[in-house]
Amino acid sequence: QYACVFDNSPGVYKSTDRGNTWTRKAVFVANFGRASLAICRSTPSTLALMVSYNNFLQGVFKSTDSGESWSIITANIRSLFGFDTDQLGHAQAIAIRPNDPNDIFVGGVKLARSTDGGGNWFLMVDGVFQHGDLTQLCFSEITGNDILWICNDGGIVKYPIGGISENWNGS
Repeated sequence: QYACVFDNSPGVYKSTDRGNTWTRKAVFVANFGRASLAICRSTPSTLALMVSYNNFLQGVFKSTDSGESWSIITANIRSLFGFDTDQLGHAQAIAIRPNDPNDIFVGGVKLARSTDGGGNWFLMVDGVFQHGDLTQLCFSEITGNDILWICNDGGIVKYPIGGISENWNGS
């Protein structure tokens, strides 16, 4: 189990005893504010972390050893048009495709994706889910590895990877 804390002792915490005790992992960014964490279902030792501070992106990080060490995978994400806005204190989400630890999605006002483990990022372009302020990204065990659920402050979008999304929010 993992938790992100940004108050008195910020960082990523890990519990191996069902939450009875927690161990703080290294803090690797000077300004650790809001953080979102994703775990790869098929490779649970792979984690991805998105950290913002004062509403701006501090970095995207990846661990392949259950949070013991982290590497920065922010790469070109800040240069993507409209991604790094002042909304990341509210609009922040991250997900790893369950069957591919290198397929990572991060959401802010826009949705970005890396298919090479964070080496390169590109904006996902789809008029249906361009409603800003993405707050949750999820791959459900029920709908499988190829459906990304996108929540924003306008509703829910079902996005089939490589397919056409369905807008369930009416806006």
